[in-house]
Amino acid sequence: MSRFSKQRRQVVLGGLAAFGSAVLGTPAVRAQTMEKFLVVMDFLPSWRHAAFHLAKVKGWYHDAGLDVQVDDGSGSTTTIAQTFTGRCDLGLASLSIMAVSRSKGAEVFAVAGIIRRNDLGMFVDRKLGIKDPKELAQKNAKVLFASTGFQSLFPVFFKNLGVDASQLSLVPMATGAVEGAYLGGQGDALITTVPYVLPIMDQQRPSDTYMFADYGLPLPAHGLVASRETFGRRREAMHKFLTVSERAWKQVWYGDTKEAIDALVAERLQAKINAELELKRAAAYKPFSVTKATEGKGIFWMAPSDWEAAIKVMRDGDLVGADSKPTDFYTDALVRESA
Repeated sequence: MSRFSKQRRQVVLGGLAAFGSAVLGTPAVRAQTMEKFLVVMDFLPSWRHAAFHLAKVKGWYHDAGLDVQVDDGSGSTTTIAQTFTGRCDLGLASLSIMAVSRSKGAEVFAVAGIIRRNDLGMFVDRKLGIKDPKELAQKNAKVLFASTGFQSLFPVFFKNLGVDASQLSLVPMATGAVEGAYLGGQGDALITTVPYVLPIMDQQRPSDTYMFADYGLPLPAHGLVASRETFGRRREAMHKFLTVSERAWKQVWYGDTKEAIDALVAERLQAKINAELELKRAAAYKPFSVTKATEGKGIFWMAPSDWEAAIKVMRDGDLVGADSKPTDFYTDALVRESA
C-alpha cells in the first residue's frame, strides 16, 4: 500500500471515529442509554406529588441516569394493585392500606416513609360547644367518614376518647364527597386526613381536631411501595430514584416549597391546581413528616419501633393477620438512616 493510500485511510478512519463520537454525544443517542422508571401517584395531582415533579423539572433524575415518568393515580388501593402486578416500579400510597393489602396476599412492602405520622383524625364542629369528647355521645353526634377498610379501628379510637360509639350516628360516604358534605354543613363531625383538609376547614367550618395518633392508633401514613419481584429486579434503579427523591423532599420540607409546587403546576397544567392551597397543605403536613422515633433521621427512614406499634394495632383491629411481623411490611435497605 502506498504512503498516500495509508494517509488517506487514516484520514477516513479518523473522520468516521470523530463522526461516531459526535453522534453518540447527541441528546437523541444519550437518551437511549437512560434507564426508564415509572412511579404512580396515589391520586390526582396534589402537593404530595410536588417533590417528584420538582426532581424531573430540575433534571435531577436525568443526572442520575433515570428517565422518570410520574403518572397520576386513582386511589391508594389501585396504585398498590398496579405495583403488585408490575405495571410500575414504585407507587405512592397509604402505607396502612398497603399493610392490609399485604396481609391479603399482595407481595408488596414499603421502601420509603414520607408522611410517617398518622394523619387520620376527627374534626368536630365548634358550634356544638363540645368541651369533652364524651359529649359527642350525649348529643348523639352524626359522624361522617369515607368508606374504607379502617372502620374496624373506630371502636378503638372512640373507646380511647372515652366515647360510647354505639351512641353515635356513623355515616359512611363516598371517598371524595365526604369532605365537601361536611364543609357544606352536613353532620357534626368528620373523620378524614386532617392536615389535607385543615387549610379549608379553618375558613369554612371552624372545628376542633382529635388525632388518631394521639389516642392509641399510631398507624403509618404515606410512602413509596414496591413489589418484591420488582424490588429484586430493579433494586439499583430504585436506589437511584430514592436518593434523588430524598433530595427533592428535603427541599419540600426544609427549603423552597413554592418551587416544588410551581413544578407540580407546570407539569400538570390541565389539572388547574390551586398553588396557594397546595402550599398551605404542604405546611400543614410538615409536622406529620416525622415521629418521635424518626426525629433527626433520614427523610425516608422508617423506625422499627413505629412499625412494631402500628402492626400491633392493626393485628388487634383484625386488619392484618395474627402472625404478621413488622418486617413483613417494610425495608430500610435503600434509604439512609442518618439525616
